Amino acid sequence: LEEVTIDGSWMVFGIDENAEANRRNLSQFHDCGNVVWISGHGGPMEDQWTAPDGLPQQSFGPAVLLCDGAVTDSRMISEGYSFSSVRLLHVSCCVLGQLTEESRIKEVEGFGASLTILGCRRIVSAIWPLFDSAAVEFSRHWCEALESTSFCESKEFSNHAFAVAFSRALDEFRKFDGGRFDHEIFWAPYAYFGIG
Repeated sequence: LEEVTIDGSWMVFGIDENAEANRRNLSQFHDCGNVVWISGHGGPMEDQWTAPDGLPQQSFGPAVLLCDGAVTDSRMISEGYSFSSVRLLHVSCCVLGQLTEESRIKEVEGFGASLTILGCRRIVSAIWPLFDSAAVEFSRHWCEALESTSFCESKEFSNHAFAVAFSRALDEFRKFDGGRFDHEIFWAPYAYFGIG
């Protein structure tokens, strides 16, 4: 991500023990930027935490897996996360739900709905497992498209800039290296939800 973006534009967690991708850092910094990018594992997991009122809480559902455990949408709601200042949340995690099971499809939809309730206006996430090499390459095209359409200083921001960037990134990703990733298994997992 840092290679294709302006120096200093990313606050990166997970590089060393002082800045790891953990629950405390996600809770503290999730609303500090205009893009939140979560990379890691995901899937249906159990999550346990203590609510602000001191009562123990537990849930099982779609979650992102950080260094110290899972974070479900239920935890985010309970702990009062707010994504209202975030212009884009990118969740590069496999797999929030299994599309082969109808009940699990609803989990994926529910995770997106929960994030919307928390103020998230735009979400890009994977709806089935990602290949690591493909995810890295898509990220490169996605960042480049975002910089040229959504975060550039020379253009006036359009209501549809993120959707345009997403479409452009998928097109370039599919053409990359003579069509190396031009198969549904590589590009079709990415889904864009939200406004503009």
